[in-house]
Amino acid sequence: MDGIAISHSFMMALMWATFVGTVFMIRKKRTAAACMMGTLVGGHWVLDYLFHRADLPIFPWSKGHLGLGIWD
Repeated sequence: MDGIAISHSFMMALMWATFVGTVFMIRKKRTAAACMMGTLVGGHWVLDYLFHRADLPIFPWSKGHLGLGIWD
């Protein structure tokens, strides 16, 4: 399995966003800021979706891939 399938899948973006938001909440005790951090981390996938060619999987093991390829 190649690296992009794991690191840039939609499922992993949600997991990273949840992880970062949770850690921020535990350390800083600021709910609104923790939600913003999680949203910003998850928003990275949205930007990848816009600019990547169709090589972003929904799950690391899925066959279908997403991407609009604006960069090209």
